[in-house]
Amino acid sequence: MAHIKVVRRSMRPEEYTDLRFGWLKRYIYEDKTEITSFLIREARQTAEMQFEFYDDEPRTLYRGDMYFTPDGTAFIEADAEIPEKYNGREIRFQLKTAAEMIVKINGKYAGGIDPNRDSLIISPFLDGKKVHIEITAYNRSKPDDERNPESLSVRGCRQIFEGGYFAVVNEDVQSMVYDCELLLNIAKSDAFNEDYRSLINRELDKAFNFIDFDNFNTDDVKKASEHIEKNIFANKSYKGNGKVALVAHSHLDIAYYWRRIHAVQKNLRTVLIQLRLMDKYPDFKYTHTQAYTYETVEKYYPEVFSELKEKIKAGQFEPVGAMYIEPDCNIPSAESLIRQCLYGQKFYREKFGITVDTCWLPDVFGNSWILPQILKKSGVKYFISNKMSTWNDTNRFPHNNFIWKGIDGTEIYACVPPTHFITWNMPDQIQENWDAFLGRV
Repeated sequence: MAHIKVVRRSMRPEEYTDLRFGWLKRYIYEDKTEITSFLIREARQTAEMQFEFYDDEPRTLYRGDMYFTPDGTAFIEADAEIPEKYNGREIRFQLKTAAEMIVKINGKYAGGIDPNRDSLIISPFLDGKKVHIEITAYNRSKPDDERNPESLSVRGCRQIFEGGYFAVVNEDVQSMVYDCELLLNIAKSDAFNEDYRSLINRELDKAFNFIDFDNFNTDDVKKASEHIEKNIFANKSYKGNGKVALVAHSHLDIAYYWRRIHAVQKNLRTVLIQLRLMDKYPDFKYTHTQAYTYETVEKYYPEVFSELKEKIKAGQFEPVGAMYIEPDCNIPSAESLIRQCLYGQKFYREKFGITVDTCWLPDVFGNSWILPQILKKSGVKYFISNKMSTWNDTNRFPHNNFIWKGIDGTEIYACVPPTHFITWNMPDQIQENWDAFLGRV
């Protein structure tokens, strides 16, 4: 028998921290109760809000069943009761999926579930113990969003149903998980000072030493979080030397790896997620483009549109874009671009009483020289577009903030950030964007 050399080595502290971080995330949900009464009816969407069903009647959906079809829609519902043990707690509905789901609780739109979020708070929509759950879900045929490794186990054109649950979150664990996600991102990025990264690795190792994972209890987590606060966040030696303005936004293609008819539900789910964040965090603000997306909410979901109007009036939800959709700006004629502004601004003025002053075109492959004149005459003061800087593979776009002079001499304030329009605000992204920004003061 041939000799097989076995290499043994001890685990580095950074690796042990990663391992324990994975253990910690197992305790985010303090308790879960499975809902076993799900029914499902699957369909193919044929037009906006029109569906061709595969079955005449719903079938029972059990944990472990296959569900969804490529580019398919599923209508799922269940009736259940909240367990007594959750009295006085903030209750969530939890379902792990790589699809995109709109969730109604007791007839009210409660929010969305997708590859980046597996639960939503349902307490505000409860009236007693009985709960009626309705889900409209879309599963696109292109492989699912792979940015979140937590949902990779359920991705695919068909998925395995892992069950739906009532759940309560351990807020102390969730808070520490959020802190560790940020700090581990810094510790693993070359964009940050090496001494700072060493400090983070050292103090996170010490923090996790407070937690006995063989006899897990929340008091240990509190001690670990206190250590992180005292020895990392309160450390003044590595404070930043600038300010970064963050704009909350969801880039929504009307058609991309899905058809235009699917954008109605994709948009609603996006809007609902922001509305629920605003309910929980009143200081949260978000910006959303394209008059067409607002128009579909008004047409198909009038109760959500009424709520949306209130958030706009309160200054939490900001319409931007000025145009009806985000159009290509190379091929269309001047008349086409003018009508984009005409129809967009007409909708914003009639429905919200505002004239949108920002043209928001992050994903276009170039912009026509006639735009400054058209935008200025349409009430627009500012222009934003990303792709010229983030997708150039030869010449770096030379400016970030500048005055753009059009073919007739009309001037408009312009911003071409050196950043991609799709980010998830991790520290390494923010630092890299800061380093790439030209002309910062």
